[in-house]
Amino acid sequence: MIWGTFTIQHILSLAAIIALAAALYFILIRTSERVKTAVLFAVSLFGVAAVLYDLFRWGEPLLYLPLHLCSLNALLIPIAVLTKNKVLSHLTLAWSLGAMMVLIVNTGQAHYEMFSEAFWIFYICHLCDVTVPALLFLTGLVKFNIKKTPATIGATMAAYTGVHFTNLAINKYLFEKASAVSVYSRIRTIPQVNYMYSLGDEGNAIFALFRRIIPLDYWHMYLIAPILAAFLFSIHFIGKARNKRKRQNTEKQITEV
Repeated sequence: MIWGTFTIQHILSLAAIIALAAALYFILIRTSERVKTAVLFAVSLFGVAAVLYDLFRWGEPLLYLPLHLCSLNALLIPIAVLTKNKVLSHLTLAWSLGAMMVLIVNTGQAHYEMFSEAFWIFYICHLCDVTVPALLFLTGLVKFNIKKTPATIGATMAAYTGVHFTNLAINKYLFEKASAVSVYSRIRTIPQVNYMYSLGDEGNAIFALFRRIIPLDYWHMYLIAPILAAFLFSIHFIGKARNKRKRQNTEKQITEV
C-alpha cells in the first residue's frame, strides 16, 4: 500500500500522530515532573533509534548522515527533555515545524510503501519530532518564552549554513572518488547528498515553491526564517489567549463563591 499524499492512509497516519500526542498529554498532565521527563525521554529514544538505524542500514553512511533538520532534531530532543535547557527546548520546538511540513506535504515520500523500512524510519522519526517538543511545553516542563526567538532562528540558520558546506564537501569527495574509477561512474552513478535541501527541493512541494521564489542554491531556504518567526509568535499569542481564558475562569469561580 502506497502512502500517497492526502490519501486515506496519509490522513489516518497524521490523525494517529495527533491522537498519540493528545493521549500522552492527558496521561501526563497531572503526573509529576519526574514521570513526564521519563515518558517523554523514552518516546524520544524511538526517534534516535530510527535515525541510527537509517544511518547504518543501507551500507552508505555518507548518504544517510543525520544532517536533515528532522534527524538533527531527533538527536537533540532527548537532551532537551533531560536538561530542560530553554534554548535547546525552543530550538527543538521550532524545528518540529519542519517535521510537520514534510509530514503534511509529503510529496517527496508519497511513494513509500507503508509497510516498508523506509516508511517507518521516516514516520517514527518525524512523529517524535512533532510530539515530544510540543508536550515538553504543553505539560509544563519548560515555559515558552518568545524572547528566545532571535536565538532560535540564528541557531537554525547557523546549523543550515554548516550543513550546506558539508553538502559541498561530501559531494566534492564523492565526485573525486567516482572520477577515479571511470568515466562511466562519473557520468551515470555518482551519488550526491542534499541535506537540509540546500541544493534542491528533492520533490517536496514546499521547498520547490521556495526555489521558485529564490532560484538560488542555499539562499532559497532562508525563507524558512520568517516562517519560523511566524510559527513561534503564533504559539506565543495562542499561549497568551489560553492563559487569559484561564484567569477569567478562575476569577469567575471566585466571584461565584
